[in-house]
Amino acid sequence: MRVCVVFDGRRNMPRSVRQRAAIASNLLTLKEAQDVINALRDLGHSVGNYDSSGKVLRHLSRIRNQFDVVFNLASGVAGPDRKGLVPILLDHVHVPYTGSSAFVHGLVRHKHVATKLVQAYGIRAPDSMLVTRENVDECIGLAPLPAIAKPCFESASAGISSDSRMISRSALRKRTETLLKEFRQPVVIESFVDGREVSVAVVGAGRPRVFGAVELLMPDGSVPGKRPLDFDLVKNYSYSMRAPAQEISMRRIEDAAILAYKVLGIRDYGRVDFRVDEEGRPTFLEASTHPHIFRTSEFAFIAESQGLPYREVVRTILSEARGRIESNQA
Repeated sequence: MRVCVVFDGRRNMPRSVRQRAAIASNLLTLKEAQDVINALRDLGHSVGNYDSSGKVLRHLSRIRNQFDVVFNLASGVAGPDRKGLVPILLDHVHVPYTGSSAFVHGLVRHKHVATKLVQAYGIRAPDSMLVTRENVDECIGLAPLPAIAKPCFESASAGISSDSRMISRSALRKRTETLLKEFRQPVVIESFVDGREVSVAVVGAGRPRVFGAVELLMPDGSVPGKRPLDFDLVKNYSYSMRAPAQEISMRRIEDAAILAYKVLGIRDYGRVDFRVDEEGRPTFLEASTHPHIFRTSEFAFIAESQGLPYREVVRTILSEARGRIESNQA
């Protein structure tokens, strides 16, 4: 199969982009992209690549004529809908690709809407408020405490620091106003959930299934508890991972992950993150339509813990996408 891997690489991005930490954290190094490219070649595919979304725009005709499918790793570099750029370009010229549609990328990226949607389907989720400059006073007065504030459209814990768990309204106001100014987008205030943090990798389209799960720990190996996994930890992959502890009831978490994945319309692969309280109740934190899949990612860790070679991660995602494309599923 002729596969084109598309990603946004750090090396070729202008300094102005690389200096914007929230965007730069989603850009891939050449080595990270090469993990996927090499795996595809090991699986017997003919592989090419483009290392920026902009090159896809300029070479759409070439991609359509030379490749059977695009393995989409592109995160985009501008605007809240940046992850939807490559999918919408490829849809326009009828080129099949792995992963979710532009619409779903945008939907899941809106943290407040995604949370309210899964909550409407019975999934436990934090109390959530969408804050703009116009309603700061009202929201701060009504916010549940302890609370956490975060930018509405970012990922990789952007805007979250080690002290983001707020127990006073004055601290919450200061943090919220800082985020509104820094990120120039609405801020989501949520009730903070103390407990363990579990990420569930899900694959598939029409009938999704759990690929595996991982528990995320602080750098010293302790459970997060009252601490958030902040941006510096996530950006530098400083947290540690292990198979979920035996005392965690994974059936409840996996069922919630599958339902959230389906409700949000994610396809081929994704990740759903939860906090698990002392009573074992999973609370939805967020979902990712575009989780990293290179060799140090959660997906790779899960494969390794199951005794599977890394290339099985890549093979599974491509296989799920091919099945969807061949059956003409959305």
